[in-house]
Amino acid sequence: MIVRSLVLLLLASCSASLIAQVQSNGSPYSAYGFGDLLQSSQVPSALMGGTGIAVSEPYSIFSTNPATYAGSRQPELGGLQRPTFEGGVRGVFLSTKTQSASTSRSDGQFMGFSVGIPFGKGRWGLGFGIAPFSDVGYALTDKGSIDAGTVSYEYSGSGGLNRVFAGVGHVLWQQKADSLDNLGSRLVLGANFEYYFGGIEQTRKAVYPLGQLFTNTSAYSSLVLSAPTGSFGLQFGSQLISKATVAQNIARRSLRRKAKLDEWRKAHPGETTPNTDHVAREAEPWRFTLGATTGLATSFNATNTSLNTLFLRGSSGFETVIDTLPSSATTSGSLTLPIAYGFGLSIHDQRFLLTLEARRRDWSALKVNVEGFSLPAPLKASMIYAFGARYTPAKEGGLFQRMTYRMGLRYSEDYLQVKETQLRTASVSVGASIPLNAAQTNSYLHIGGEIGQRRTSDTGLLQENVVNLFIGVSFTPWRYERWFKPFQIQ
Repeated sequence: MIVRSLVLLLLASCSASLIAQVQSNGSPYSAYGFGDLLQSSQVPSALMGGTGIAVSEPYSIFSTNPATYAGSRQPELGGLQRPTFEGGVRGVFLSTKTQSASTSRSDGQFMGFSVGIPFGKGRWGLGFGIAPFSDVGYALTDKGSIDAGTVSYEYSGSGGLNRVFAGVGHVLWQQKADSLDNLGSRLVLGANFEYYFGGIEQTRKAVYPLGQLFTNTSAYSSLVLSAPTGSFGLQFGSQLISKATVAQNIARRSLRRKAKLDEWRKAHPGETTPNTDHVAREAEPWRFTLGATTGLATSFNATNTSLNTLFLRGSSGFETVIDTLPSSATTSGSLTLPIAYGFGLSIHDQRFLLTLEARRRDWSALKVNVEGFSLPAPLKASMIYAFGARYTPAKEGGLFQRMTYRMGLRYSEDYLQVKETQLRTASVSVGASIPLNAAQTNSYLHIGGEIGQRRTSDTGLLQENVVNLFIGVSFTPWRYERWFKPFQIQ
């Protein structure tokens, strides 16, 4: 079990490293702070607005709240049912617009790879994986005038941070089902050990006209960060509407349908009865789940390298370094992030789920203690509001009956600000989880998309319109496969 899981995680890590080596065609706003923060590490969460604090699924990993790792022998209670492997990618189509110009670019990004393993007779669960945390990728050019002609100011950046996590969830308390088969309350606690690592490279160049007595200058900086940290999560679920009440409602609706059919038959004697096929639905109780998460304050070990050079650029674009300036240096220090926290609420039965959540981190309290390094602009406290919904018509039946349909809404006040104006983002997402096997609904292909816009209250600044296309897979071994069964010597 451990060997197979580690091999899959290693392959995903190699894939992430290869993708990270390619400069991303991302947002110009990623020049600020740590770049664009990625809100979701797996596709099911992304298709529901990035929610995950008060949501759990039997065959998907929501690492936002490690309490979701805990197993469960009853799907109605939430929690992992069987070992699950999950990964995803996204295609990004970004267009930027100002009052005078517009550009567009596209990119492909690895979203993350996760493994979830329930154990301990449905009371424990393990989750681990790797995912990108932030993305930096931009290339901008500005023109200026001097007496000898035009000077080009070129700005470029690449890199970002990655997140490795390993955590455990445990059922602290759970009531037994009563004589009417109503499920009791359940309290689950989870904890993640997390390690962040990565680097951000930025270059600024001033390129003067050829044939003049000017020397081009380049200022390169590389910020390498790493930090161990942790997060905690809590979920409490209980019954909202009893199974008996749901059964009574189903019976009343059935009687109303029968009464309408009888009235139609009296009004249309001798005519063929219309098709009124209706699949009887088993009564299932409605439940609610409250979730809470907190991320510990994080102190990054930081190394900043600056390299300032003079260079020549030929007509072919080839650059030759002339000299390195004395201002080049390497310094070490720390960057300290304050705690993050979030709260969520969901209402659900076996077919429907509706969830709301809010998350906050005060990035303005970031402490920078690295000689020679400063942020391009002060950061702001971030606030994210998200809504998600999912619907699965039936447990059994045809493909479209067993598919899970998802949608989400998200509004965020970004941690970035430009010219003392905070960025704001709004997005809507839709998609579906398609079963990959006919006999058991436990492995899925997740597909969908998201449309969003990021802008500021200042209409003169850059406005971004983004379309994300998501593809992910969650794989669960069949019940009779021996992946997680220890060998026994007879």
